[in-house]
Amino acid sequence: MRRTQWSRTPSALRSEINVTSLVDVTLVLLIIFLIVAPIIQQGIKVRLPKATTKKLASPDNLTISIAEDNKIYFGETRLTLEDLKKRLDYLAKTKPESFIVIRADKDLRFKTVVTVLDMLRNAGLHNTGIATEKRKIRK
Repeated sequence: MRRTQWSRTPSALRSEINVTSLVDVTLVLLIIFLIVAPIIQQGIKVRLPKATTKKLASPDNLTISIAEDNKIYFGETRLTLEDLKKRLDYLAKTKPESFIVIRADKDLRFKTVVTVLDMLRNAGLHNTGIATEKRKIRK
């Protein structure tokens, strides 16, 4: 006689969900996100100045990066000052409430940063900030 695993009595009814494949997929996605997340957030390589306060940037923020060699980037796109001015004017007309973060290299001459800030103000974009790295406070 052959015995079966399932019995017809109501008390022996077992229902199980096999989650092995679901766990495998979840772990693979977790590993992918752990590897890709730092790459996405990095953007243009800029050595930021240090400050004691730091507020994390929102993913909705627009970023203007100024590299040490005075190259200007809007997001990941390299622009000239004239192109940046056109883009800021368009942005002021379409999304005037946008928050713009300026990421300037710490060894950059201040004149370039002032020029970009002046362009932002002339375009009517007043919601801006400057990105810094967190300075460790010694006690």
